[in-house]
This record gives sequence, C-alpha cells and structure tokens, in this order.
Amino acid sequence: MKAAIYCRVSTENQEREGTSLQTQFEACLKYCHDKGYDVSYRFVGSESGLILDQPMRNDLRELVRTEAIDVVVIYCLDRLSRDPTHGSILFDELEKHGVKLEGVAEDIENSDLGRLVSYIRGYASKLEAEKIKERSVRGRKACAREGRMPGGFHITYGYDYVRVIKGERPARRVINETEAFWVRQMYDWLVNQGLSTNQILFRLRANNAPTKSGKIWNRRTVQAILTNPCYTGKTYAFTTATGKKRFTRPKADWIEIPGVTPAIISQELFDAAQCQLRTNRENSQRNCKHEYLLRGHIRCRRCGRVYVGEIANSCCYKCAGRKKYMHRLNVA
Repeated sequence: MKAAIYCRVSTENQEREGTSLQTQFEACLKYCHDKGYDVSYRFVGSESGLILDQPMRNDLRELVRTEAIDVVVIYCLDRLSRDPTHGSILFDELEKHGVKLEGVAEDIENSDLGRLVSYIRGYASKLEAEKIKERSVRGRKACAREGRMPGGFHITYGYDYVRVIKGERPARRVINETEAFWVRQMYDWLVNQGLSTNQILFRLRANNAPTKSGKIWNRRTVQAILTNPCYTGKTYAFTTATGKKRFTRPKADWIEIPGVTPAIISQELFDAAQCQLRTNRENSQRNCKHEYLLRGHIRCRRCGRVYVGEIANSCCYKCAGRKKYMHRLNVA
C-alpha cells in the first residue's frame, strides 16, 4: 500500500528545535515499516492546525483527490487538524476517495477529537437530510397547488395511474373498470346490505376479487377503500403526516387537486357509507356495555372457544368462533 506520512507542528520554534517533528516522523516511519507500507510521500513542517487552507495540507489533499495514495499516517489526530469542523471535511474527502487514515499514538475513531469529529459529521449529515426533506416537501406542495399530482397516487385501488408526459398532459388517474366494479360492490354491501368491514372482507375473498398487489385481501385495505374520498372524484394531497406514528393532518392543511380523478361512486353514497361505518362501530361487540357473569367461564363443546354474552330476544351466551350462529346457550 502506498502511504503518505504527515507530520506537523504549529510554530517555527518547535520546528527549529526539531524534537517534536523528529519524534513524530520517526514514529510514523516505524509504524509504516511494521505495517509493510510503501512510504511514497512525506510531509514534515510547520503550519497552523486551525486553518484549513495550508500549503502542506493542500498538497496532501490533492494526493487524496487523485487517489495517488492508499493510506495517510499521522502521529495523532490533532496533527492533521485542531478544528473539528475541518477534521470533518478531511474525513469526508478521505472516505470519498477510499483513503484510510491511521494514527500511531491513538485509535483515530476512539480518541476524544475523533469522537467529536464523528459527532459533527453525523450531525451535519442529519441536518443535510432534514434540508433535503424540507426542500422535497416544499416542491411537492408547490406542484399540488399548481394542480399537478406530486406522486404517491399510483397504487389506488380502482384506478390506473397515468404518469406525466412533458409538454402534453399532467399525471392523472383513469378508472380501472375491473377494480372499479369491486369498489362499487363494497359500497353497496356496506350501505344497502349493512355488512361489516369483516363481512365485506370475507365476501371479497370468497368471490376471488382481484387485489392491486396480487396478495390476499386484508381488513386495513378494505377500510381504506371505504373511507377514501377519491372515489367521489376528489383528490387531496398531504392528508397525512408521519411523526412517531402516522396520523391524519387537519383538513385545513389538505391541498385539493381538481380534475385529475374521475368519480366511481356518488358523493351521496360515500356519505351514507361513512354513516354506516359509524353505526357499525357503535354496534360492535367491542363496545359491549353489559356485564355477563358467565362470560369467559364457559366454553364451546365443539371448538373449545369461550362463550360471550349477547342480548337478543332474551339473554344468552354464544360461541366466539366463526360458526357462532350454530350453537347458543340460553340462560333463563
């Protein structure tokens, strides 16, 4: 491996005395010899450790940029630079060009200055990532306000996504008739037949309704379809945000993009569906407000599941299994 030795002192007095530079260089030379490195370049002299633009350091950086060397050997990290910000810049250059940095007297990464430089590099990377994210969001919002779909709309069930063609047309959704048929069926089952989300899910599976991904239907997908206003022809961007958890933004923050989504159902049917979903939630067994003395204490002889309480024409207990309608236990 081709190595460059870099030895530095801050003052000319130290250089004239020779002790610091001499001991640094001898230690670095011995280190290279022990490692089997070919010392191709030697930088020994006095220059400030607090100023990045220095002749000897610039010559070393040029060797790094041209990848003329494989490793830079220094006595300790503060000989390369005393400024942690400058150290971060030099570390980035070395890493970019695949040049290793090794110290004789200390492990570079575990030294106090090395840890500080690593922290600054991590903080700078995080800051740059936040800036990129902010610029990206700002650009997508500007795109939405101009009436163009900013992306992320290409996997909506019931539609195919037509990408933007420069100079001809903006990105938009077009109806996928096969999927749109099942969207209408879901809303019909919910509003006109009063089916629950789970019952709709099982019907879709039983009828082998196609999914967008080709995978099996799940409850979350059904719920998302039954609550998405895009099926009425409305398109909104920036409806959700992500913090520790994904959450819905206030409606005032939504940006509507007109004319890019054709309607599959009417607004009246969508509103009726939201009312029915609220009714289903209120009538859900999870919201049971009655106490049943035997709930959880008796089990079904057929499947072993526990019985749950139910108030119908009379108080009774029923199996919590999928075939619960087949066997009930009436209590006088």
